[in-house]
Amino acid sequence: MSVSDQIITTAGQVEGLRDGLGRIREVLDQTDSVLDVADAVLEKADEVLGQAAEAVQQSRRWAPRVAIVVGVFAVAAIGAVIVMRLRSRDEEE
Repeated sequence: MSVSDQIITTAGQVEGLRDGLGRIREVLDQTDSVLDVADAVLEKADEVLGQAAEAVQQSRRWAPRVAIVVGVFAVAAIGAVIVMRLRSRDEEE
């Protein structure tokens, strides 16, 4: 094999290597784009989780108070029903 044949063969191999590197570069660019989107999604998820944590904290503060108020109204309603029934019985007698 002559030197010129080796140069031609090597040039073909270099061209093939460049094509392969070009494809790898495209794949890396696509991967970078996907990672950017994933990063944006994770940032949004972090914001949502932060807001959810705040909502849970607020509900922990208000839930016992709401339960107490509902309980007081329930006891008052039951008491009112009992008083009304007792009065209606007294009126019937």
